[in-house]
Amino acid sequence: EAFDSTHTAALINRFLAEETEEYRRMFVRRYWYGDPLDKVAAAVGCSESTVKVRLHRQRERLRTYLQKEGVSV
Repeated sequence: EAFDSTHTAALINRFLAEETEEYRRMFVRRYWYGDPLDKVAAAVGCSESTVKVRLHRQRERLRTYLQKEGVSV
């Protein structure tokens, strides 16, 4: 199956639209802007360890979502 970045980007956007605002903010700040964990934590008002755990769980949900949509990860 050929890699289609436009399709994958659309799926990630759809996934993020279903997340809470806080989870979306964490994801975008960390993986789009490349903010370090301490800045992400300060932006959402959580500890770094809380952000780490939430991002880990979010990545797992995203992986499952993409696999369900037929994207091999």
